[in-house]
Amino acid sequence: MSTRNKIYYSGSSMPTGTRTLDFYRPTDPTAVATSASNSAKIATAVIFEDLDISEDATTIKRRGTKGEPTDKKLIAGDKSMSGTAQLATSTSVTLQPGDFCVDSFEVNPDGSATGNEQYFITKASSPEKADDARKQSLTLEIDFTNSPRWQ
Repeated sequence: MSTRNKIYYSGSSMPTGTRTLDFYRPTDPTAVATSASNSAKIATAVIFEDLDISEDATTIKRRGTKGEPTDKKLIAGDKSMSGTAQLATSTSVTLQPGDFCVDSFEVNPDGSATGNEQYFITKASSPEKADDARKQSLTLEIDFTNSPRWQ
């Protein structure tokens, strides 16, 4: 019999759906491309929990001359990610829209990483106190323009 609400650990000290990420803040708002090399690292090894990555698609339905369905076409949409960031101390920098992280979130069928993707924060809640740390809910969207994987 399994234990109710038990956290599953996948061979590491962190539960599944959790990872550590570095967050960056652009230093030049006029720069065409934003990357870790021209941005300031503002938070190191932030524990990002309840990670949920989703990808939507738009369905276009084709109809015949009598209005009957004849075909469908799916158009891939943007990828987004949500979760909760643990800010180490009460003096840790608060993450804000425009800050970003870079990591490899997907794997190929052979188990190798697909390449880094850059996600930028589009929505950030006010930090809430949680013991000695603070937690902040975040929503991020993929930045295709500046993701090394897509260039």
